[in-house]
Amino acid sequence: MPIVRVEMFRGRTTVMKEFLGRAIVDAVSEIAGPPRENVQVVFSDVGTDEWAIGPTLVSSRPAAPAPHYVPAEVTVERVVLKRGKSAAYLAWRRDAILPFLASRPGFLSSTLLSVETGTYLIVEKWTSPEARERMSADERAARLRAEQAQLVQSSSYELAGRVVDVFRGRS
Repeated sequence: MPIVRVEMFRGRTTVMKEFLGRAIVDAVSEIAGPPRENVQVVFSDVGTDEWAIGPTLVSSRPAAPAPHYVPAEVTVERVVLKRGKSAAYLAWRRDAILPFLASRPGFLSSTLLSVETGTYLIVEKWTSPEARERMSADERAARLRAEQAQLVQSSSYELAGRVVDVFRGRS
């Protein structure tokens, strides 16, 4: 039963904590494997007068400029596999593609949706289009595309755009 502890400054709303808790539970469950119901998230709100960075309390430090938020870039790719290649494709994706993507700067997530037998949609999230382009230009990416050609009948990008809103609902 994994327990994740999150310490952060006071001021986050209950809704923010619910969204953060859900994202943490989903990530731990998806990556480490336990059922979502077994993952626990503990939030500790700490005042800026109870937290020091270096020798100075945060409450005594000059305010940092607000971070510039840039919405994630999402791409959707349609992949049609060669007949009988589903198991090989899923294993290749798990063992070759996902470790490569996880090591690339700017990569956030990849989700594979089965839309019909042998046809998948791949939804990838990146910090920027440039991060995805840098990954595509990598020499290892070229080798992976060659491997992919042995498994895939056709592949095409359907959509690409910036995230403008996300709603995860309540469980």
